[in-house]
Order: sequence, then C-alpha cells, then structure tokens
Amino acid sequence: MSPQTYSAERVIAARRLLLEGGLGAGGPAPRSLGIPESIERSWRRTISQSAGTDFSAPPAPRPAAKAAERLIRASEGVLDRWNESLADMQVALFVSDRSGRIIARRVSERSHARQLDRAHAAEGFDFSEAALGTNGLGTAMEERAALFVRGAEHVNESLQSLACAGAPICDPVSGRVVGSISLAAPLDNSDLSMLAIARQAARQVEGSIAEAATSGGLGALLAEFVGTSPRVPVIALSRSGLMSTTGALPLLSASTHVVLWDELQGNDWNGQHRSVSVSGRTGIARRLVGADGESLYIVELEQTIEAAAEASSCPGTTAALCRVLDAASAGSHAVSISGPAASGKAHLATAWLTGRDGVAPRTLPAIEVRRPSVRSRLVRELADGASIVLRNVEQLTADDRAWLRSVIDAADTRPDGILAMTLTTGSADAAVQSLVTGHGREVCIPSLVDAPERIVAITEEIAAQHRLTVPPAVLQTLVRWQWTGEVAELVHELRRAAALSLHGALELSALTPDMRAQTRQLYGIAASEYKAIDAALRAAGGNRSLAAESLGIGRTTLYRKMRQYGLDGTTDLSA
Repeated sequence: MSPQTYSAERVIAARRLLLEGGLGAGGPAPRSLGIPESIERSWRRTISQSAGTDFSAPPAPRPAAKAAERLIRASEGVLDRWNESLADMQVALFVSDRSGRIIARRVSERSHARQLDRAHAAEGFDFSEAALGTNGLGTAMEERAALFVRGAEHVNESLQSLACAGAPICDPVSGRVVGSISLAAPLDNSDLSMLAIARQAARQVEGSIAEAATSGGLGALLAEFVGTSPRVPVIALSRSGLMSTTGALPLLSASTHVVLWDELQGNDWNGQHRSVSVSGRTGIARRLVGADGESLYIVELEQTIEAAAEASSCPGTTAALCRVLDAASAGSHAVSISGPAASGKAHLATAWLTGRDGVAPRTLPAIEVRRPSVRSRLVRELADGASIVLRNVEQLTADDRAWLRSVIDAADTRPDGILAMTLTTGSADAAVQSLVTGHGREVCIPSLVDAPERIVAITEEIAAQHRLTVPPAVLQTLVRWQWTGEVAELVHELRRAAALSLHGALELSALTPDMRAQTRQLYGIAASEYKAIDAALRAAGGNRSLAAESLGIGRTTLYRKMRQYGLDGTTDLSA
C-alpha cells in the first residue's frame, strides 16, 4: 500500500488475521491484504517475543551508552543539514544507537515536537523492536534495510498517528549495524520521499564515520575496529604498510603486505566487502578511502584468535611445505611430491632434505634407475641411511613397477634416509601412480598462481643468494604475473634480473617489459599516463627531475603518480 491507499482498517485486519491464525508456515499471510513483507516479518518477531511484554505501554527511558558518542559526533552535521532543509515541513529526524535508544533528535515545529514528546519519541527513550514492536528505528536495524512504517503498522498505539521512514547505519570499518536514522511525520503529512531521505542520510552518517576512521591513518582505523570488536583478529593496511591486532600476528610475515595488498587492489569494490586470503586463512575485507584519496583496507579474520595462533603461516612457502613433508615422512620414509609441471617439486624436495639431513640429497631422474647398476647403487645408499630424490616418476611405465617397489621398500625399511619421488599431476601411468601413492605419503604442492606466497618465498631466497633486497613494487609485479612456466620460469627470470640489478636491490627495470606493462590493469587515460611516465623515466636515465620536466609536471606530482602506478621502484633516487 502506498500512503495514498493506506487504510488503517485493512492494517488492523491483517494483524488480527496473523494473531488469530498463528505464526506457523501454514498460517495466513498478511501480504494478501497488501502488507509489506518487512512489516509482516516484524509483526511475527514482535508477536513471538510478546510474552510478558506490554507493547501498548509507552517507550521506556534507557541509560546512555559510551559507545554512542562516536555515532552522535558522526550524525550531528547530517541531522543539522537535513533539519534545515526540512524546516518548512512537519518532519522530525532521529538517530538511535544499536540498542535502540534515541541519541539525537531534530524537530523544527513546536507543535510537532509536543506531539512527539507525548509519544516519548525523544532522546533517551528505547525504540528497539524488542521493547516497542514494529517502528522505524528498531525495525530498520533488525531488517538491515530501509523501510516505511505507517500509522497502524506500528504495534505501539502511541506511535500510530505517525509515519516513520527508517534506515540502518552500518559502520564502514566493521560492517556492523551501529544504529539507525529515521524521519517521522504526522501520518496525513507523510509521503515516500521520506524513505529516500532516510537512505541518503544514513549513507551520509556512514561517510562521516569513515572519514573520522581514516583521518588518523592505519592506527586510528585499527583502533576504530578494535573498539567495536576487541577480540577479533584484524589487519589494517594501506599502500605504505600494515598494522594488526595481536591475534593476527601469527599470520603475518614480511611478504604478507605485498600479497594481500595486491589481492585487495585487484578486487572489484562495487560491493561493501570481499572475501580474501591472508596466509592461507579466510578474511572479510572492507575498503575505505582516505581524505587524500588513497585506499585503506580493514580485514577481519574469520577464525578465532586461538585458531590463528595455532595456524602455520604462509602454507604455500618452502618452509611451510617442508613442515608438511616432515609430518608426511613420520609415517613413511617414501614420500611422493606431486604438482603441476615445472612447479618446483625437485627444488622443494632438495631444500627439505638438505635442511633435514644437513647435506644435499642425491638427485637423479627416475628413468635412469631402470639400469640395474644404478638401481643397485641406489638401494645400497638407501640402506646406508642416505636420502634420494627421484625425479619425474611419471616417465615410468607399468613395466617398471617391480623394481620401483623394491626401491620404495628399501627406503621404507631404513629409519634414517628418505626417498622423495616427484611426479607431475595427472601424467603418471595409473599403475605407477597407485604404487607411489599407495606405499608412500603423497604431498601435493600448488601452482604459483594458486599460492602467491610461494612466489614471494622463492624470490626472497634467490635474491638473498645474490645479496639483493626485494622492493615491494618488484614483489607486486612478480605476484601478478601468470607464470605459465611455473617455478622454472620464475627462477630463470629472477636469476636473469639479478644479474642486471646493480644497486643492491632487485630492480623493477630489470624485469621484462611485458611484466612491467601488466603490473596494473590500466585503461584509457590511466594506461596512457603509465606509458608516458615509464617512457620519460627511461629516456631520462632514471632522473626524476628531468622526467618531470619532459612531462611538463611537477616533481611532487610525478612522485605521486609513480607510487600510484607502482613505478617508484624502477629508477634511481637522483633528483
């Protein structure tokens, strides 16, 4: 029913129908009489909890909550502006906190103020749905949606002379409902434009909350979240760094910022939140925009603090996979490592066994073991407690099963050595696959695209071998690359770039042009800017002053755009 077709008699009849027919699924539906679904749901909640509750009584006062102070500050300006705009109309504005207590009211006309006072629609009174039944403030929070409550749709008789349009206020930091805003007018002076105003006002209050949360940087943003959810592990991050609560610390590493920032930047933020992965754990991320236009993110981790503390960080890194292999070898001294082609299976096996035994294992292709002399020597070495890496087991056939079983048995009967067999997922003969996985523990490693933390770990490992540091812009570029050649391609590219890096850091300019070009998915003007700045920097030999001059922009503007496009790691620091 629109306000023009509103009928108090029909509303009363619909509620009587619900009361007499009961709340069961087979009961009558007031919607058949034109009652909105949101109102019917509220009536059902009200009726189900009405035992011992007198909804005909006026609203009761409720003590102030300290947590409401932030919401009062965020809503004051919004209420004042709308109150001025609606000064010639009999419309009052209210804000309630999460408990349903009215914490602010604006009303221009004295006669309307007196009418509201008679209904106890004033600061300090409880307008929660649990206390008062269906109403614009409390029901908007319960429904998490804007709604219009007219006349007799209110359960409480003292409100039935009013029409109220309410909308929930959600904290943009935590995503939780922290209150509601409502417009109230005499029933015969109301219209649906009130609902649009309520929605807009709620968004404006949320904007004020976001502005206050981001104005102080990451520390203020994190403190804002902790204030609403003190026991939840949470991370706050921007382009320049990250902060976290104690509960999230076990999931953080030097590479967390780069991997997580890249995932967040690559998301489509048309919605309010996105699911993300933080060191293998799921989190809910929300994006806010600071006063300087820079993105800030808050990530709430779904697991408990205790679970986070017990979690192994970075499950795709070499160190974490080595821990998985340690656990697998506890039950069998023959272990198979499967994964995509060129995904670093032999590299992982060698790193694991070297760390375990203190000496590098012998590594050889499985196909060479077909030769009896090689096989005999291999069995002797296993019997003496040595560890062996047998590569490319998928190249064997069903005819090789007998001697392969003898090698596996030789390893499994010795307490010291380990036989690590690598095979490409989906490529092995069925009989060989069954033998390897049936007599040895199988560990599957992910592709680089599915485990970007492996890219970071391998990059840092090779950079350390060349005594180079790894700037964030380089890590971001490497993480964004598809790596169809897996670890082999990554290692080759890293060693090539390391040889070209001359300033103590792995330089972005040493990576291939294709890698640099796809660092960000840019279109239109942004793509043109990226290409122009990159070309100017190269033509100027990395001198930023010369590059800025050639582009006709100031150095400060150039530095900002370089950070924006991830180009701040491509040049030297000459002025």
